[in-house]
Formats: sequence, structure tokens, C-alpha cells
Amino acid sequence: MRVSAEIWQGTGEHDTNAMREAQTWLLMTIIAIKKAVLMDWLSV
Repeated sequence: MRVSAEIWQGTGEHDTNAMREAQTWLLMTIIAIKKAVLMDWLSV
């Protein structure tokens, strides 16, 4: 029981890290798109 609980906690931590990385990439992508759109709008 104790081993499975440790494995569960380990996978839980890994999942939150993966989620944070995904959110960071998503945020960076959105910012990059906004910058590109803004630069395109300013150039016109």
C-alpha cells in the first residue's frame, strides 16, 4: 500500500510539472502571436 502511494505521489508531482510546462509554452505562444499581430498591425 505504501509503495503504491509513493508511486501515486510521484506521478502526481510529475503531472503538475508537465502541466506547468504546458501552460508556460501556451503563454509564450500566445504572447508571441500577440506580438506578431501587433507588429503586423503597426507596419500597416
